[in-house]
Amino acid sequence: MEHQGMVGFDMYVPKRKSSLFILRLIGILWLPCIHQDFRQREERDKIIFTVQLENPNQNESEILNRIIGVRTRKVKITRCANALMAIATVLKGHEFGELNIYSKNLSEQAAIFLLQTVKMGKVKQIVLNIEQVTAKNPVKLLLDLADFVSCIKIIQHHPCVNVKNN
Repeated sequence: MEHQGMVGFDMYVPKRKSSLFILRLIGILWLPCIHQDFRQREERDKIIFTVQLENPNQNESEILNRIIGVRTRKVKITRCANALMAIATVLKGHEFGELNIYSKNLSEQAAIFLLQTVKMGKVKQIVLNIEQVTAKNPVKLLLDLADFVSCIKIIQHHPCVNVKNN
């Protein structure tokens, strides 16, 4: 179940730049929006830092924007339904090879946000992992996104249907 206002950020940072990133990340742990201490795990030539934010305000989002840095290769955002403005502020002006967005619903507001975020940032590939689409015109959204990214991957989950065999 998605917590209202909770956002998860996974930031993929090259190993050789991870020490500097950790120092920047430790410097923000005092922010009230940090839900818990950050986690990190290694994957080949990168380290993945996970931060959970609860209802970040504009100022906190701007601070997070500054710590991301230019070496972050990929950002994965989870549980983002109600924190679109905070996410836009955090991502503003950064270049990512890949942007992953995981959410229960792709609403019209989320579709507009997504397109604006991709336009203002430099994203090469986008992954949409969603359960339900309520946006007015998802086909137009995908065509518009295709103007700005070289690859779009869509993962749509369908609710399970219980079927009884007689």
